[in-house]
Amino acid sequence: MKTHRYSDNSFSVYEFMPETECRALITRSEEMGYEAAKIDDGASQVADPGMRNNARVIFDDFP
Repeated sequence: MKTHRYSDNSFSVYEFMPETECRALITRSEEMGYEAAKIDDGASQVADPGMRNNARVIFDDFP
């Protein structure tokens, strides 16, 4: 496993898992679909693209 540090708070990890396993997770997430990432405003979860402008998918994976 290789890493590349961009700053104290940012880095990449290379060869973390086999390419076939990585591809399977990407495919699974794409099949589930992505939604706008939300933030907690203290009362609820809301989309605020000015604060957080990425998409995400969340799934629980139990053996």
